[in-house]
Amino acid sequence: MLNQLKLEIEGELDNKKKIARQSIKRNMNLVLSEVMDQHYEVELDSEYKLTVYKRNNKNYLKDETEVLSTGQNVMMYLSFLRALLMTIEQHSEFDDIQSSGVIMDAALSNLDEEHIKQISMRILNSFDQLIFLSFKAQLRNELIAGIRSNISCVYELSKDTVGNVVSRIIDANDVEEYINEDDDINE
Repeated sequence: MLNQLKLEIEGELDNKKKIARQSIKRNMNLVLSEVMDQHYEVELDSEYKLTVYKRNNKNYLKDETEVLSTGQNVMMYLSFLRALLMTIEQHSEFDDIQSSGVIMDAALSNLDEEHIKQISMRILNSFDQLIFLSFKAQLRNELIAGIRSNISCVYELSKDTVGNVVSRIIDANDVEEYINEDDDINE
């Protein structure tokens, strides 16, 4: 009886994994078509290893996984996260899973303005929580403009003269002005 129960649970798990892989792949290809100029498609293997293909003019797919730029990799990973959340939202099989926050470093500093705009509109604003850990100089106006309506808190961390970490709250309405102001070099 226990073996039968084990087989049923394993079968259900395998079925959910198959549904998840197919849905994540479909959703990721949809997201990529919205945020990237080139025609990329992805495949997920049974271990969720991502292979990225680029479609050329003759509909030939070429494996581009190893040659993606840093900015393209950022877009792939964000697209994967968005596809994962879309899959959770679309399938009742995953009702017990809740989306949560995403923590990012460097705030998309390797992307150009158009891709930042697309990522902000179509991916970043869909997360329940998004935390950027970034140097002020890495924050881009396009990013702030794209997520402005969803910014709730901005904190600046610095050190005082003794070396203690000091936190300062920046008004969310003043973020764009804050990132564009010149810092005094002697501070």
